[in-house]
Amino acid sequence: MRSRVLLIIALVIAGCATTSPAMRPLAVAIGDYDGRSCPITIDHESYPDQRVAVEELQSRLAGVDRRREVHITGIGNTPYRCIGGVIFALQRLGFHRIGFISEPAPTTSANPNGR
Repeated sequence: MRSRVLLIIALVIAGCATTSPAMRPLAVAIGDYDGRSCPITIDHESYPDQRVAVEELQSRLAGVDRRREVHITGIGNTPYRCIGGVIFALQRLGFHRIGFISEPAPTTSANPNGR
C-alpha cells in the first residue's frame, strides 16, 4: 500500500515538473510609446501598432487553451494605457492567469544601493 502511495506521489511530482510546449506561458512584450501607439511582440512576432496587435491577439488566440498563463513585459517607459489595453483584451478572451513581469532599472553608480 505504501509503495502505491509513493508511486502516485512520484507521478504527480513528475507531471508538475514537466511543462508541455502547449502550456508554456504566452510571452507578450509591450514597447515604448511612440506618440501614436505601443508596439507589441507576441511570442516573438512583432506588431508595430498596438491597435493591429490587439486585433491580431484576439484572432491568433481564438483556439488557445484559456488556462495557459500569459506573461506581460513592459519595455522602457511603457504607459499603463498600453499595458491595460492588452490586459483588457486578454481578459475579454477568457484568460485569467495574466502576470506582469518587471525588472528594476539597472543602477548606474558603482554602489547598487545608491549611496
